[in-house]
Amino acid sequence: MKIIFKLVMYMVKGEYKTKQRETIVNYIKNANDFTIKDLCMNLVDIGETTIYREINKLLKDGYLIKIVGENNTSKYQYIDKCSCDNHMYLKCTKCGKMFHVDCSLLNGLKTHVKTEHNFVMSMDNLVVGGTCSDCTKKVD
Repeated sequence: MKIIFKLVMYMVKGEYKTKQRETIVNYIKNANDFTIKDLCMNLVDIGETTIYREINKLLKDGYLIKIVGENNTSKYQYIDKCSCDNHMYLKCTKCGKMFHVDCSLLNGLKTHVKTEHNFVMSMDNLVVGGTCSDCTKKVD
């Protein structure tokens, strides 16, 4: 009875827990950042369409951040889902780790930029580069 109930709940939500999804999520959780090409090359048993579908779902659900880098290359990174309105991240340029910033001062920054510079900032997946404390300690 429990198995049928779980299946019905997944069908209602429009999603199934599959081995392919589990494989994709395990891969991306262990990667600092990755491209769709990286996934396709490393997960050869999973079709490209399935990979795109899962990545889009994870983006929509707030578990991935998309970073457009050099040559307009899209890279992705797994993040812990948060419930805040501002999605600012600090990315270490040495080790690649990302850290979510949930700080009340971000609203002040948005207000300042709008008032003083007549520009409305989007805080959707804003990424700021720098060096994390672990990498800073390694240099010292």
